[in-house]
Amino acid sequence: MNAAVTLAIKSTLDNVRLIGSAVKGISSLKFHSVRECNYIETAVVEALTNIVRHAYQYNPEQLIEIIIEITSGTICFTIRDEGLSFDPEDAEPLSFDPNDVENLPEDGMGIFIFNSIMDEVHYMTMNGKNQLRLVKYTSE
Repeated sequence: MNAAVTLAIKSTLDNVRLIGSAVKGISSLKFHSVRECNYIETAVVEALTNIVRHAYQYNPEQLIEIIIEITSGTICFTIRDEGLSFDPEDAEPLSFDPNDVENLPEDGMGIFIFNSIMDEVHYMTMNGKNQLRLVKYTSE
């Protein structure tokens, strides 16, 4: 199966939730595990939430583009925005006890989440446009 869909949303948290539901449903085409679909949804929702909060600073009139590509061996989410850019190299390293779930940090976990869930994570900024590409391999 090779398929692609492009979605564009205004940068609101309500729209992020909507895309999260779509991602979960689309992921179920490739993954039979509800848990795996939930993880993928978490990664994409985290990325979109960070764009709304940090790149666009809650400006609801800005657009976010989400391209979902399904191939025989992958599902890929390319997320684009034109907000403030982010350099992953500048991120503070996380220091927490993963067994102490009551005291997990509330911020700064995006890169950790992406790298824990997805098989490939690529971020770039070019000509004022930011792009995050999240890839998950399938068993096909």
